[in-house]
Amino acid sequence: MDNTTPKITRQELNTLKTWANGYVKALAQHNKIYQGCDEFYAYNDYWDINFHACSEEGVLYATAYPQEMRGDGNIETITSKFVQLDQYNFNGNSNDDEAMPLIETELVHTPRLYWWSDYYTFPTPFTLFLDMVGWNDTQYKEKRAVPMPNFGYMELDLIGQALAEYSYNPAQVNEYLTKTLLENQLTIPFDKTT
Repeated sequence: MDNTTPKITRQELNTLKTWANGYVKALAQHNKIYQGCDEFYAYNDYWDINFHACSEEGVLYATAYPQEMRGDGNIETITSKFVQLDQYNFNGNSNDDEAMPLIETELVHTPRLYWWSDYYTFPTPFTLFLDMVGWNDTQYKEKRAVPMPNFGYMELDLIGQALAEYSYNPAQVNEYLTKTLLENQLTIPFDKTT
């Protein structure tokens, strides 16, 4: 890493690249990529992603710039530091010679919430998590934790950590949910009454 490259975890880099790939695919599908296009997208409070086709003919670049909170409460993009995410042609395909590898990370918070919820009667903290990520809507066509359960700070903290883990790696969390819930034929997670 040189002095223009900000610190970034492999997991966060993977998340930014995956998001940028999806965003570019959407731009291509709507014919929004053209020579001279240049747009910034504030991905979150920490990263501003720039998509531009202003230099090399027929190439769209995706670059992430770190952001920081200024003393006046406004967020500033630090353009002197950046991370190159990928290069694309105008059809939205990556120009990399090989496909971007998926960086695997071990899930921690989702399994912890799953096992922690085993001590509860239905609805459990894990059931609420499944509602929040849309799992129950997809599998059962309804939310399962309604009405909203009355959880304490520990339960809400565990749910928050699992949601953060989901936001960084939704594919791996969904794979875990499929293996844990569907392959075990659990119809209502942790419903101790049936």
